[in-house]
Amino acid sequence: MKVKFNVTGMTCAACQARVEKAVSAVPGVTACAVSLLTNSMGVEGNADAAAVIKDGRTYLPIRAVLEAFGAYVTWDSENRQVIATTGMPLVRVHFIEVGQGDATLVDAGELEVLIDGGTNKAGPRLVEYLTGHVDGILDYVIATHPDHDHIGGIDDVLATFQVGEIIDSGYPNSTQSWTDYWAAVEAEPDCILSFDEDRMIPLHETAYLEILETGDHWTTSNDSSVIAQLVCGDVTTLFTGDMTATAERESLSLFRDVDVLKIGHHGSKTSTSQEFLEVIRPEYAVASYKLGNTYGHPTALVLQRLFDFGTTVYGTGKSNTVVLTTNGLAYSFNTDMALTIADAGD
Repeated sequence: MKVKFNVTGMTCAACQARVEKAVSAVPGVTACAVSLLTNSMGVEGNADAAAVIKDGRTYLPIRAVLEAFGAYVTWDSENRQVIATTGMPLVRVHFIEVGQGDATLVDAGELEVLIDGGTNKAGPRLVEYLTGHVDGILDYVIATHPDHDHIGGIDDVLATFQVGEIIDSGYPNSTQSWTDYWAAVEAEPDCILSFDEDRMIPLHETAYLEILETGDHWTTSNDSSVIAQLVCGDVTTLFTGDMTATAERESLSLFRDVDVLKIGHHGSKTSTSQEFLEVIRPEYAVASYKLGNTYGHPTALVLQRLFDFGTTVYGTGKSNTVVLTTNGLAYSFNTDMALTIADAGD
């Protein structure tokens, strides 16, 4: 059956599908469930599909049409339905491919937060990526800790963008990378410098970033990492920098169930402890690493721990930049290339 249906008051192209429309409990939000009658559209997963011309008529992929109208689209494989939701702002988390390092952009529309900046070598590449996503001021930059693979490219970022606030771990270093980073921080005009402490940063009406203070008594830079937790409606994403199992265990009371974990220390065996996972129990996890790195990241030990909890793991070494999109009710990734134990680096 060919039907036409409305999204945000606009009529989209005819599609071979049955549409059920319901108003959710959230004011102003409408969800449409589209049951596919054929696989010809190629909508399963996140796969894109080209338009199909048949019998003189053009059929467009449902996902592309709905997203063009501003809907958030996910695939319910169990019920074979495309779920389209409108009326809620989106948050996108970009786990940026910067080689053997960390850089993550939280894009909440009008506000953007950069968590770490990769290595010195990755700086220009990071700036190029951010240029396509930062609207005017880069509102926050979080330097989780002073290791070169986390702060190396931040001086390039500060040289390119006006930054509203920099949140630092307060743990110094004597490396040239940190010296360059700190000089850029001190030279950034009209910028607030703060250090990690318990606080909540509003992003929009349904999302905020929470800084979780683990204490200032740590004797290593990794354990001094700034811990951040993104909450968007019902969806929670946790960022732990390079925090080790020691700090994880001593800080368990700060954590709760999360949907997505940014894997600590690139998947090193020193992080992502069993005790930690028993508390947070992530559905998905993302590792940032360079394929074939000399550190053996991500390790088989950490991957197996995650698999044992039923966690699906993606990695920048396999998928390049990984993007998480959420409207606070559901979430999806731009890749389905999950890691297996064969992807372990050790």
